[in-house]
Amino acid sequence: LEKVILSKDANVTFGGAPFVGCTAFDTIEVAAGNTKFTVVNNLLYNIDKTVLELVPVGLAGSVTIESGVTALGDSVFAGSALTTINLNNVTSIGAYAFADSAIESIDLTNVTSIGAYAFKDSKLKSVDLTGIEDIAAGTFMNCTDLATVTGLSSVVTIGDYAFMGCSALANESARLTLVNVESIGKYAFAESTIRSFTGRNVETIGAYAFANTPNLKTVKFVKASSIGSHAFYNTYILEEAEFGAVTEMGDYAFAFTTYNENTQLSQKTFKFATGTTEIGAYAFYGCTSLSSIDLSNLVKIGEGAFYGAVLPADLPAHPQAHSDLLRCHGTARNSYGGRC
Repeated sequence: LEKVILSKDANVTFGGAPFVGCTAFDTIEVAAGNTKFTVVNNLLYNIDKTVLELVPVGLAGSVTIESGVTALGDSVFAGSALTTINLNNVTSIGAYAFADSAIESIDLTNVTSIGAYAFKDSKLKSVDLTGIEDIAAGTFMNCTDLATVTGLSSVVTIGDYAFMGCSALANESARLTLVNVESIGKYAFAESTIRSFTGRNVETIGAYAFANTPNLKTVKFVKASSIGSHAFYNTYILEEAEFGAVTEMGDYAFAFTTYNENTQLSQKTFKFATGTTEIGAYAFYGCTSLSSIDLSNLVKIGEGAFYGAVLPADLPAHPQAHSDLLRCHGTARNSYGGRC
């Protein structure tokens, strides 16, 4: 496929990236009299030239979008080989707009809204999100070249899968301190290279949000009240974790949170604020290096909460210490079973 021709009566939408993989496609034509579309330099716009609707996948090099355009349609650059794109006055980017594209950097100065999975699987290396409040689901999912993310001070929500698989996050982009973020979606940073995260106003952490993050060492969520299932599952070398008064903790929330045998760690501390009432089933399953945890305010400990864990010998007694909820094994060394 090299050319797409839209007839006089054509009235179509282009969601779902219909031309991904058509690397020879570099030309668009619109028949005279069409009242929906117009073409400028092989870029397809709506008739008013306020929305960019379609860009041929085979175009290479760089393009500049018409100055009157304020929105990019869904999947508009999906699969594109373009490396440089001047967005001019664009304020809204549609879902999957740059998915699977070759774009490495882009100026989002005027952008206030980015759709779901907008840069998924792209070659993006750096991005400045100044002015963005909501990072939608999957926005940077599997951007394995993304090393630098800046301008996060205004972000309020981080959606599901937002940075999942971002395995190149480095330096300050891997050590985040965010003041305004209130919620982190499921799988948001799973399988990424995030090293530390301080969310001063985060209240909700979704399921698997930080699962399988081999470099994560420190997390501080002093207002967090809800931790989803598997939220910190298999984080390997977590050294310090501080949370607010957690009233809801999902199953396996910290399961297999341990230390890397090749890394020297002085302590591995979990601190929960006064008011924490519940630990989910198998929440600390397999935590072989847990040296400090305060359980004094708990009302409920889930089934097998510390199964396979190594607990401090001086852990204080708790009303449920002898219940089968812990499902300890081995020789008991304290009221919790010591090694469970």
